Amino acid sequence: MTSKLLKQAALASVSLCLGLSSGINQAQASAHQTSPEVNVLRKFNANQIKGKINISGYELNPNSIKLLNRSLRRKIQSIKGLNNLATLKSANSEVLELNKGLIIQSKLSYSLKPGACATYKSKLSRAGIQCGSKEDLKSSIASLSRRGSPNYISNTNKRRFAIKNLENSQLEILKETKKARAALEDPEVISTLGAATVKRLKKMSDEDLAVEVLNTADQVIEETVFIPKAESFKNLRKVGTLQGNSLRNITKNLSKQKITKLPKYKIPKKIANPAPVDRSSTKEDIFLTGFTFGKQYEWRKKWTKSVKWCWTGCKRTYYVEPYATFGYGLGLRFPVKANLSFNSDGTRAKVTPTFTPINANSRQYRQTGMRQNQVFNGQELVAEMSARAGLKMKLPFVGRKSMSRGYDRDLTDNLPAPFRNGHFTPPSPGRPLPAAAPVFLRDIDLLGGAADYGVAYAKLHPGIKMDLNSNSLQFKLKDNVRNRIYAVSSGQTRDLGIQNNRSSVTLFNPKYNLGFRITPGVQYNVGVDFAVWGKSWRDEIWIPQLSITLPPGGADFSCHANTQCSRTYSFQAS
Repeated sequence: MTSKLLKQAALASVSLCLGLSSGINQAQASAHQTSPEVNVLRKFNANQIKGKINISGYELNPNSIKLLNRSLRRKIQSIKGLNNLATLKSANSEVLELNKGLIIQSKLSYSLKPGACATYKSKLSRAGIQCGSKEDLKSSIASLSRRGSPNYISNTNKRRFAIKNLENSQLEILKETKKARAALEDPEVISTLGAATVKRLKKMSDEDLAVEVLNTADQVIEETVFIPKAESFKNLRKVGTLQGNSLRNITKNLSKQKITKLPKYKIPKKIANPAPVDRSSTKEDIFLTGFTFGKQYEWRKKWTKSVKWCWTGCKRTYYVEPYATFGYGLGLRFPVKANLSFNSDGTRAKVTPTFTPINANSRQYRQTGMRQNQVFNGQELVAEMSARAGLKMKLPFVGRKSMSRGYDRDLTDNLPAPFRNGHFTPPSPGRPLPAAAPVFLRDIDLLGGAADYGVAYAKLHPGIKMDLNSNSLQFKLKDNVRNRIYAVSSGQTRDLGIQNNRSSVTLFNPKYNLGFRITPGVQYNVGVDFAVWGKSWRDEIWIPQLSITLPPGGADFSCHANTQCSRTYSFQAS
């Protein structure tokens, strides 16, 4: 392919992902090339990336690309190893760097030879190449009414509509099959397929012949992932109000954290009317650390089948293409209970702070100074998802269809332990939380049943993987009498100055070191059913470039915005 064509292909992919016209032409491509909105900066062959490479601010390596293209690579190797059953026409995987983000795309084109599915279906399946299966109208209609079926439709009116589509689809497919049967008398077809193959095909019923034609069609599989550069809280209601420290700002300032300057504490020499002093040997308060983070990505996958109903001509092209734009927003709040134990014999004073991460309730969140509209029922994890999912298709009888649906959801309702419902106890230093099992929210269909056409169905389920650990938890402690500042960890004792029989300390600037990773994904369940021939695709994809991964050794999270970040305590020395 020439560089000019490669550039046009790249721009076409960009237009698809960024919501531009899918039918891009050369003039439009030129316009997009010069547009500040979409600009392809660099393009890489994914197979030529041998080491780590930074593209659009994301670190890519061969393993992460393999993960995204795992099914493509497996199919390529399988087709090459089964050249007596399948023909590989083209395969490529590319990484595009844009001014707005990053695109990873793959495309595979192949076809199966006549008789391959009929005789070697199991062998092909083990190699990762799925044949379509023979269907009949009665069973296809029954599956629409059977709970648990992937294409089950609960709404009666929608089910009637889908059944009508199935009936008409079967009629159209069988009508096309008559062309295939008539073409078996054509000398050119006999020469192309071989006399033995033609003889076998002539003996088939119309239904079996339709399955054979559809299974030997030219097939194209395309998959595209778009990852924008910018963090975004668009359409995320809870996360947008938190206004915590964004991950970008935290990592940017890790090496140059500033110590909060506190006003010098003065104790008057004489106290005419002493203010009430807490004579308790302990004092307890709640501090809150944390951050807010948001990211978006887009995914789409397209299966195209070009069917030659006359074996060498009469080509019809069908396709299904599900897609989704996801916005993930995370608000992580780590409540810490600070307990100060004071001891004094009248001449010497000491304080021993103890810091304990806790699963705080709503009342304790309010004690930190957080506004009521940000408490969110005391959730440590505020996780939201905003999505727009859709399906494009061109299929027998129904023709071209396109639909899309917006969606937003609080993800914490479905998270596994230890993050269930967004309530969890943050990890203490050296004691990581148990790793949460990967979870797909299968009760959430991003398409909401809107893609149930009978002849086609598509369900998209969001997924999430999480783990969290801590290396340290420290505060700054100021001895207000001596005007000294210390970094203190839990259980560490500090001597204090005494003046006028009192000691005073200010506890401030919590620094909670955490190693945190969350990886988003999507599971798709897509199928077509022509009431003669059917095929389904089900898989999952994780997006490693979207993992919110803190630097090695974790990152230090400071006091959460809009909360009380310092407190002063006064103690009676005797």
